[in-house]
Amino acid sequence: MICERFVPRTVLNLIERHRVTTIVAVPSQYRVLAMDPTPCDASSLWLCIAGAERLPDTTEREFTTRFGHAVLPGYGATEVSPVVSLTFRNESSGHVGKPLPGRKLPSATMMDRCVR
Repeated sequence: MICERFVPRTVLNLIERHRVTTIVAVPSQYRVLAMDPTPCDASSLWLCIAGAERLPDTTEREFTTRFGHAVLPGYGATEVSPVVSLTFRNESSGHVGKPLPGRKLPSATMMDRCVR
């Protein structure tokens, strides 16, 4: 389901009404959803992925506290079709996780970054 405009109350109502299972959003959207007072049964959610900017620990914590689901930070770009890595629930926060299967990344010490 794709919303024409991001309106927190509308998104929360859609999650509950349509039993949405997956959300892919930017961290600021997760922050606003966590702060919105609209009641929402989000028990259908099982995968919440954040991308496009760093996921602050406070945003992840507030969303998880409110909805009971962790937000997984991801990294990618359109040029790499589009996800390169994800941080899974059992990994520490503050980084973009391990490469997805089939992705090869250079060591962190290399100045030029490349993804295959």
